[in-house]
Amino acid sequence: MGLFDIFKNKGETKKALLDRKAKACQYHAKGMEWIDLADNAKNEADENKYELQAYQCFCAAVDAGYPDPIPELAYIIKYTPDVPEDEEWVARILIEAVKSEQDYRVYCELADCYNEGYGVEADFDQAFHWYDIANDKGSIEATFMLAKYYWYGMGCSKDREKAACLLKEAIYYNEKVVSDDERRIFVKIVENYIDDNP
Repeated sequence: MGLFDIFKNKGETKKALLDRKAKACQYHAKGMEWIDLADNAKNEADENKYELQAYQCFCAAVDAGYPDPIPELAYIIKYTPDVPEDEEWVARILIEAVKSEQDYRVYCELADCYNEGYGVEADFDQAFHWYDIANDKGSIEATFMLAKYYWYGMGCSKDREKAACLLKEAIYYNEKVVSDDERRIFVKIVENYIDDNP
């Protein structure tokens, strides 16, 4: 049975199952309210405080069988101070989540786990596989990561022409993909390649 088969074999009535799902949806909605507050926080301390509240709501929603908050939950656990960090649990819930149809964020978060060795053994083949699926589902972050993987031949054959095309696509659709130093450096490398190979 999957993580999200909402207590089907617990002998609960249909009404009890619907009530439990409604409660899970409420936890998720409240968590998203906290995320909205965190996104608009005036300082880092408030942002962390709001994310901690969101974490508690998302945990309750997932415990009740509601899968939607998993990408947010994984992100909060990985990056928010004061949130109990359990790398193996994050990887496990993401691995379980990709067994059912999910949006690109779940696949991208799982790919990040394999890319970073977060809760699982680092595995570029697995990371490439999940980034590829996330890219097919519309993740610009995954498009960027695939460009990097093709450029260096990580988990795939080295293909700098494909890397350059993917990177151009990622930059075209979302300039945020070049927001940190590592990405800026990589963008420069590939831009030089594009200039040399128009």
